[in-house]
Amino acid sequence: MRPSATSSKIPSLFRSRGFPASPKRPAGRRSKASPRPPPTARRSSAFSLRRRAPRRHYRSPTGSTNPLLLVAAGYAVALPNPRGSTGFGQEFIQGIWGNVWGEQCYRDLMAVADALAARGDIDAGRTMAMGGSFGGYMTNWIGTQTDRFACLITHASIATMAQFTGVTDHPGWWYLEMGGENPYEDPERFDRYAPLRQITKWRSPALIIHGERDYRCPVNEALNLFEALQYHGVPSELLVFPDENHWILKPRNIIVWYRAVLEFIGRHLSAAAASPPARRTRTPAMGRAASRGRRHSGKA
Repeated sequence: MRPSATSSKIPSLFRSRGFPASPKRPAGRRSKASPRPPPTARRSSAFSLRRRAPRRHYRSPTGSTNPLLLVAAGYAVALPNPRGSTGFGQEFIQGIWGNVWGEQCYRDLMAVADALAARGDIDAGRTMAMGGSFGGYMTNWIGTQTDRFACLITHASIATMAQFTGVTDHPGWWYLEMGGENPYEDPERFDRYAPLRQITKWRSPALIIHGERDYRCPVNEALNLFEALQYHGVPSELLVFPDENHWILKPRNIIVWYRAVLEFIGRHLSAAAASPPARRTRTPAMGRAASRGRRHSGKA
């Protein structure tokens, strides 16, 4: 089959390339990301996408979370491969082994964010971050560590650590991933990198998405996170798909997913453009009366 005139233009329209996020990494290595510029040459917001489990590698868009649709909407997209990704050797992969998810991987991602902010074609005041599964955990952790992003989207994520042990359908993997550390002996210590334990530091507006039939990262993780953000007055919204599991796979639900994601991003990045950065940093009010969130049910 011969390609159409339209399809032959796609590679040049959605071009991408890798770049080092920083001149040097702590272990003498470089952190790489693949930025995908929007079709226009104007200054644009950065859309930083992180997804899947540890020990994966970003090379090309696959599945329902296709970054090219976001590029077509006018966003620059960065696809980081932080510590724990494949393709850079076993030592690089083992960099997140054990209960250390909130350490080097987070620093690598912030190095990518710094590199993006330094680019002349990126509006550093209008950046956001999102991720799913392990990337959802990292997005949650980012929310408790920095307010540099105008908004966050977290999908099929983990918000607890010790509590998560008893609800996932794969506890054997979790024990191994946490380096054999006993979650029952000292739950508070085990939770040292649990986003929910540091929820009082979260400032950025958040969209939380989850499938109700997710048994790998059960929906109670999303409910816990949403309730905690609501209690602390953080603008937050919850989108639950009753007929989906870990990933959104039904075509009608994928449409709902993208509509919700693009609407949320557009709304908050537009608000960021209208507000000075200093005003976007706030101390959230305590209590349910301060809630500004919305509950959604993911039905087309």
